[in-house]
Amino acid sequence: MKKFSTLTLLFLLLVSPLFASHLMGGEITWRCNGNGTYTFKVKIYRDCNGVPAPAALNLDSDGPVATIPCIKIGQIDLSPVGIGCPTCASPSGYNSAVEEHIYESDSITLSGVPPSTGWNFWYSNCCRNSNIVNLDLSNINFTLKAKMFSFSGQNAFPCYDNSPYFANSPSLTACNKDTIQFNHTAFDVELDSLSFAWTPPLSDDINTLAIFNSGFTYLTPLPGPAQNPQNTVATLDSSQGIISLYSNSIGSYVTANKVSAYKCGQLVAELFREVQVYLSNCQISTNPPSFNSAPDVYPSSDVETFNVIAGDSFIYNFSAYDFELLPNGAGGNVQTLTLNAIGIELGLGDTSFTTGCLIPPCAVLQLPTPVVGPAQIVNKLTWPTTCAHAGFTNGCIQSQRTFQFILKVEDDFCPAHGVRYKNLLVNVLGPQIYSSGNDLAVSYSGVTLQWYLNGVPIPGATDTLYTPTVAGIYSAMATTGSGCVMLSNSVNKTFTGIETIKSNESSIKVFPNPSIGNSTLNVLLNNIPAGSNLIRVIDVNGKIVKKIPIYVTTINEHLLIDLDGLSKGIYTIQMNIGNKEVQSKIVLN
Repeated sequence: MKKFSTLTLLFLLLVSPLFASHLMGGEITWRCNGNGTYTFKVKIYRDCNGVPAPAALNLDSDGPVATIPCIKIGQIDLSPVGIGCPTCASPSGYNSAVEEHIYESDSITLSGVPPSTGWNFWYSNCCRNSNIVNLDLSNINFTLKAKMFSFSGQNAFPCYDNSPYFANSPSLTACNKDTIQFNHTAFDVELDSLSFAWTPPLSDDINTLAIFNSGFTYLTPLPGPAQNPQNTVATLDSSQGIISLYSNSIGSYVTANKVSAYKCGQLVAELFREVQVYLSNCQISTNPPSFNSAPDVYPSSDVETFNVIAGDSFIYNFSAYDFELLPNGAGGNVQTLTLNAIGIELGLGDTSFTTGCLIPPCAVLQLPTPVVGPAQIVNKLTWPTTCAHAGFTNGCIQSQRTFQFILKVEDDFCPAHGVRYKNLLVNVLGPQIYSSGNDLAVSYSGVTLQWYLNGVPIPGATDTLYTPTVAGIYSAMATTGSGCVMLSNSVNKTFTGIETIKSNESSIKVFPNPSIGNSTLNVLLNNIPAGSNLIRVIDVNGKIVKKIPIYVTTINEHLLIDLDGLSKGIYTIQMNIGNKEVQSKIVLN
């Protein structure tokens, strides 16, 4: 008979499925360690009216390590804070009493190349919350999942790609009779492009989908017009991860979203985040009837986009207002607002230009967050950009890098806060090419230039002005005295008798062409709409031999594609742009 140590028996008891009823969601992420290993993090959200969360849990995987033990390293009470709000220690039956539990693995070595379908990592247990409206609760099991893919055929060891991460805990409660927002606040430390989509929640395992009740689907998991004619259908911004809806309904609803990370256009990670949302009746008074609404943030657009040339400063003034009162039972006073700012480029304590961000100099706030005050808050964000921001490379150099700052403002109404988000997208651009008659020019002081045609350096073309003589895609690489490198935008130049520049034509160029023994090729896209797309590789017989999902960040994009496994020969690289195709021939040697 096998003998088990006391420690082994204790761990088995801790991860027993007896503990975990009333699960309300969670996510799985990973990070790279300095020695090339991985650390996995699991977060689960628990209904505080249910049984306690475990001290440890196991991740399962179809990758090199089948079981990854994780121990609890912390927990946070996510219940709204204010007069009359519940706490996890005293939930009093409120659905808004929620607790976050955080688990981490030891350092894990993953060696090998993930297949095209990726490696799966998952956590399964029982049971979901019994108050759920939109799911069939005949099966109340619960599974979280994450997927890791290869980048250009690289071995997973040493670790070279961190998964995206969620910088903020999700909002699990919201007031109805208001425009409601949920924001995943997802970031990636390699600045990989992120895309968001609805995805089915899972029950028993990664292959078993939860079943929705009539009137709901995984694409429409929140109450819409089918439940109340005054409701609106919940929308998900695929580039920002913002969910928006107007709802008169109440109750608990399970939602699941997939966050896909693309490095140089290649899919490298997928995270699946499940969140059970409770929509609460937030009545301030009965005579006359009034209901709580989220604070207003000015300027009023939920998402604003700005273009900044590297070296210029980005300055943004903003304010938040909410003059609603708390209910008489909660004092009847003006509501208190709390402002938090989230961003990978915010400095330490929101005050340091030199430390705490991904790429110094960092952004700072006039008033460091959290800022707490009655009725209104006024603040200013300042960020001095440099070449390092535009020249950041995650495997490919792009003509711009996009940085996101998220502002979150919430009131202190109970049992659910009103919450409003604002997303600021700052595109830091390298030098810009502009037309000067038949010439192309770059105006950017203090740099050494090298002009490129279809991704290949043009010998001797190092002046700020260049006169093209052949058709193709032109760009310029700028190098500062400190060695920082930036890529300009691309211009597609064609000749039709008298030379003319046609920069608005969609095109795809692949280089080096012919290839030189490397299966990883560069792809230059010109005037291709941003978003998800598919590259098809077609052989000389017209057969599609490879499909490569990509994500285009800007209309002029530099991507890397992996053609490993294809025989030598001539291939066509093809994409659909609306109802037309763009393509390019490539010779593989």
